[in-house]
Parts: sequence; C-alpha cells; structure tokens
Amino acid sequence: MAARSDDSTEAEQQALVLQLAELLTEADAELLMLALAQRLGWSGKLYTRRDAEVLANRVLHPLSDTEWQRLRKSPLWLARHPLAQELTEDQLHEAITDLGIPVELDFDDF
Repeated sequence: MAARSDDSTEAEQQALVLQLAELLTEADAELLMLALAQRLGWSGKLYTRRDAEVLANRVLHPLSDTEWQRLRKSPLWLARHPLAQELTEDQLHEAITDLGIPVELDFDDF
C-alpha cells in the first residue's frame, strides 16, 4: 500500500481495509469494487450473487444468503481464481442443482 501522511504502519492500514471490508454490505462492496476497477484500470470478471442468478437463469427465486454461501463454497466456485476464469451457464446450473436449490425444469436436461 502507498505510504500515508500519518504515522500508521502498513500493517495498520491493511487491518483498517480488512475491517472496512467486513462492514460493507454486499451491494456497497460491489460498488466499491467497480469504482476501484474503473479508477485503477483493472479488468476481469467479478461474479456477484446477481450474476450467478442471471447466469443460471433457471433459479426459481433470488438466492438466499444461505444458498449464496453454499454456492460460494461449492467445488465449482472454489476451483476458480476470483477474477480469472469465466463460468458457463451449464457449470453454474450444475453447481446450483447439486446444492439442491430449486430450478425450473428444462426438458433439454432429460
């Protein structure tokens, strides 16, 4: 991290950033990530809960906090670097159905 004008150490600054991350709502964190990416010229795909719901377009309801936590801890989600690889609709649909989250029946699946 860049040095600040006060006497705080880098470790203290990092602790403050991590503490802030715990206080942000999911929506605020998404806005912050987008603002940082724009300001710093970052590029990559960040998958939010909303993106997962849209990508797996057969989810019958918005993902609950519990379902979102389970999806984030699924093997598919954990196997990818957070900003490195794109997910396909089929991969995400499979991960969601493996977790038992209700989805619309698609007769192409039979």
